Parts: sequence; C-alpha cells; structure tokens
Amino acid sequence: MADIYADGELTTGADDGTSWADAYRTEASLQTGIDGLVAGETLHTTRTFTLTAPIDIDQASGGIGTPIRVTGYNYNSGTPVNDGTYAVFDANSAAASCIVSGSVDSWTVHNIEFKNATGDNVSGKTSTSNYWVFVNCSSHDAGGDGWGNSAGSNFRYSLFVHCHAYSCVNGFDLSTDCVPVLCKMYDLTGDGFPLVRSCAIFCEAHDITGDAFDMSGGTGAAGIVGCVGDNNGATVYGTTAPYFAVASRLTGTGIGLKGDGSTMILDLYNYITAATVSSGATVDQQVRGQDTRVTTGDEGYIDAAGGNYGLTNSAAARRTAVVL
Repeated sequence: MADIYADGELTTGADDGTSWADAYRTEASLQTGIDGLVAGETLHTTRTFTLTAPIDIDQASGGIGTPIRVTGYNYNSGTPVNDGTYAVFDANSAAASCIVSGSVDSWTVHNIEFKNATGDNVSGKTSTSNYWVFVNCSSHDAGGDGWGNSAGSNFRYSLFVHCHAYSCVNGFDLSTDCVPVLCKMYDLTGDGFPLVRSCAIFCEAHDITGDAFDMSGGTGAAGIVGCVGDNNGATVYGTTAPYFAVASRLTGTGIGLKGDGSTMILDLYNYITAATVSSGATVDQQVRGQDTRVTTGDEGYIDAAGGNYGLTNSAAARRTAVVL
C-alpha cells in the first residue's frame, strides 16, 4: 500500500505523486493518481484543482477496514497541514460535476470542498456506489445537487458526517434503492429490522431551492441526526420508505418534514419553526417524538388539507407520542 500526493497549485516537481514536492499538479495527473489507487491507499491533496471535466472514480473499490481515502490539507505557509481545512475541487462552472463515481465501493473523503459544477457537484454515474463516507466536506453553488442523483444512481449505505451543502437544487440526495447487506437475522416469525440506507449526521444545508435532504424513493430507511436545515424548499422529503429526523433544527423552510401520503416519519427531539404546508403533500403516518418543539407556521408539519392533525405546540403535546 502507498500514499500519493496532489497539489492543484504546484508549479515544480516531477508530477508523479510520490511526495508533496513531486505531487500530481494537473487535472490529468490527478485523474491518473486516482485511477491507480487500490484498497487501503490514500490520496493526500491540497489547494485548489480547477477542473474542466469531472474526476472519474471508477477503477477500484476499497474494502471493509481498508477503504480508499481522499484527504484534504490546508496549505499553510508552504506546508500542507491536516487541520480540517478544505482542499478544493472546483468545477469552475465548466465541468458537469467535480467527481463522479461508477460502481466502486468503500471510499472515504475528508476535508474536501466541491463547488461550481454545472450539474451535481458529486454524483453517481450509471451504477450505484456503496459504503462511501464523507467527513467534513462542503458542496455548494452547483447547477444541480450538492450530492446528487442526476444520473439515476448515487451513494447507498453511505454516511455524511459534519458536511455542509448550500446554494444547490437539493443538498443531499439519499434516494437510491437498497437492500440489506452483511446482516444476519435468525429464527424470525415476522419482520427483521429496517436497514438505514444512508444517513447524514451533524450536517448543514441552507439556501437550497429544492430539498435539503432528499429521501424520496427506495425501500430502505434513511435519516438525519443533529442536522441543520434553513431557507430550503423542504428540509426533509421522503416517499414510500420510512425516514427519521432526530435532534435537528429545521428553520425558515417552505416545508419542515414532507411525505407523499405513504411515508412514515419518526420525528424525535427536533426544533421546527417558520415552516408552512404544501398542497398535495400529505403524510400518512407520523410519530411525533418526545419534546419536539414547533413554533410558527402550521406546526411545521405537512397535512392532507391545510390542517395540522390537531397537534399543538403545548408542552403536554410535545411530550406525547402521536401516531396518525
């Protein structure tokens, strides 16, 4: 296993990725470096790569315990420092995406900023990628989604931790179908358990014209935990499959939690304010969790006909689970 290095603003060196001094420094050599990664290896990258086409990730998968890693560094006084500051993949309003993934699994991406794609900043190709983890990443100013599904496939069984999306159509598209993998269930007479397809944890999405977290479609559950959504079309949107929102702050949105009439929503310990209803967007079943707080708008919930199912924002109601 080996580490490779990339610096989007380096002007000297061998451009072979063997060290920071000889780091990959062009779009073409960055693509070469990514194509050569195998399970357990890491691409270390710093400063800004300005792209003319998406970086295509479709050659190799990581494994359980041996993911392929892409880690961003801050270029501080001439020295790359891994302090949580973003390295940048800039589509420059020219490339359709910053990166696209085609049927490769178990990649982890840390400290990368994606921006300015004409479509989705990060997207799947014609087949879905599994077990991706994005940590402390930012995705913004895209013509499409921050993390998208425009090609019909995206990331499933995936995790987003402390990520940030803004100024996109949808922030996080978590809508691809899935089935349980690597799970064991024995001697069951009824159902086993719903597998969380994808989950966003401590993420933020704001100034999104569509849905901050799109969970529509699919058969597995999806959720957001400890997330912030502000000034979006809908903060969370789900259809068919259940989804959950836990300890999240949903403010200033057109819609707080949205379903299509067949969705079950688990709504636990959230704060919802200034959310309104949307005609035709109904919720069949909603479980309101203990101490979910709502202030203005129609209780922050979607309804069948402009009502709010009689839910109130009183302390007593907040502390009582309500099943509709």
